[in-house]
Amino acid sequence: MKVILALVLVLALAMGCGASNAMTVNEADYDNAWPLTIPEATLICEPVDAVFLEVDGLYYGGNGFGSMYIKREHPLAHRDLESIWRPDPRGINPRMNISPLLDGGLKLCK
Repeated sequence: MKVILALVLVLALAMGCGASNAMTVNEADYDNAWPLTIPEATLICEPVDAVFLEVDGLYYGGNGFGSMYIKREHPLAHRDLESIWRPDPRGINPRMNISPLLDGGLKLCK
């Protein structure tokens, strides 16, 4: 009986952990500050602070750890973030500020 309870507890914890490290983000969440050229993505964080995006089965590294993680775990589906990173329409910077999106990803690892 103790073994069954222990297994149930481990499974419950594992299911809870997997669900909290990813979330869908979209243009509406960020108003005019949406930094991507696509309308929606799944934001994911894997230990240790590896932030990346998944879009239609393709993976885009959000930070250095995220790029390393997906190159190792999804080598055939790895894509360059710059291919979906929106240029800054104001011309102040080459690309839109992606920090708010990456900060949200890091919160998923906490």
